[in-house]
Amino acid sequence: MHHRAVLALLAISAAIVATAAPAVAKAKPSAADRVMLRAGVVTAADVPAGWTATNQVDTSADQFQGIRVCRAVHRAVFTARATVPYKLSPAFSPPGPDNGLTSVDDTVLAFRTDARADAFVAVFERPSAGTCLQAVLARGLRGEGHATVAPLAVAPAGDAAVGYEARITSTSAGLTGSQVGDIVVLRVGRVVAYFSSLNAAAAPLPQGPAIVAAVAGRLRAVGA
Repeated sequence: MHHRAVLALLAISAAIVATAAPAVAKAKPSAADRVMLRAGVVTAADVPAGWTATNQVDTSADQFQGIRVCRAVHRAVFTARATVPYKLSPAFSPPGPDNGLTSVDDTVLAFRTDARADAFVAVFERPSAGTCLQAVLARGLRGEGHATVAPLAVAPAGDAAVGYEARITSTSAGLTGSQVGDIVVLRVGRVVAYFSSLNAAAAPLPQGPAIVAAVAGRLRAVGA
């Protein structure tokens, strides 16, 4: 399994922006939305100097199809894709030998109200969300390794947050050993930011919590 496929499997955030259904018109952001979306994306200032930026990998909501436990996640993702203005950050990776496996990015959504944003985050607070992610990873690994997913404690930074940590052991060609991926879903006011990180080591990405805190601070500063 190519390392980009592992990144895509972890990027529930990116699933917001592509679906297996026919394309629909992207929701048009208001002026206030645009300010919040810009504040919410991960930027070069949030990561260590020297990290490079590439286009974030778009995944598809069809990764959830056919998995019974993923129905609620799929429905939430599909609805947001059709109705909510969003913005993708670049994917940032450090220089080094892992060819971009270590990576961090986020996707930001500007809901109309705090309540709608909170309802969306609540879908990922259900026990089934972690089970869904593990099922998606298991299907994507296709027997070339295994993954375990557990809740991730997220430091208070916004109005609501939920996180999951995936520990992945891959045996596929070119991607052996252990990796750790984190997903954090953060709400600040009516804005939701999804952070996806993957570390080519048997430990979470050390910069992850600081990146989440920096984005939360910017969103508060612009009145999200």
